Amino acid sequence: MKKTLFVLFSYLSASFVFGQDDETAALTVAKHLFVAMETNDGALAASLFTEGAQLQTVHKSKQGETVLSTIPVEKLVEVFGQEKEQTYSEPIWNERILIDGDYAVVWVDYAFYLGNTFSHCGVDMFQMMKQEGEWKIFGLTDTRRKEGCDVPSDVKARYRE
Repeated sequence: MKKTLFVLFSYLSASFVFGQDDETAALTVAKHLFVAMETNDGALAASLFTEGAQLQTVHKSKQGETVLSTIPVEKLVEVFGQEKEQTYSEPIWNERILIDGDYAVVWVDYAFYLGNTFSHCGVDMFQMMKQEGEWKIFGLTDTRRKEGCDVPSDVKARYRE
C-alpha cells in the first residue's frame, strides 16, 4: 500500500511538471529517478528515459586506470524494479541546471547508501531533451569514488548506522 501511494504521488507530482519552469521540471525528473530507486519502481524509472538512452560511469579500475563503463537503460530499470534486502538511496545536493531550448543538463553531487551504510559518492550528470512537453533523460553519466567525499552533515545524519 505504501509503495502504491508513493507511486501515485510520483505520477501526480509529475503531472504538475507542466506548470513548473523548465529548471524545476528538469530537476524534478532527476529526483524522480531517485524515488524509483528507493521504492523499487522500475516502471517509474523506465518512464523517465528516452528510447536508446545511454548510462555511463567514469571510475577507476582495480589497476587505478580511469575507465568508462556503459550499461543499458533496461538493466538499470530491471535493478530498480527488484525488491532488495537494503534500500538503495542516493541523496543529492548542489544542483546545477543549464537549459538551451529543449536541451537540459542537470549536474548534482550525490552520496550512495545501501541501507544506512555509505558506499560511494560522486556526481550525476543528466542530459535531457523535451519530448511532447516533458523532460526525458537521454544520457546519464556518473562518477564514483570512495575517498574525497564531502557529504553534507545533514545527509550524513539521515544515514547514521
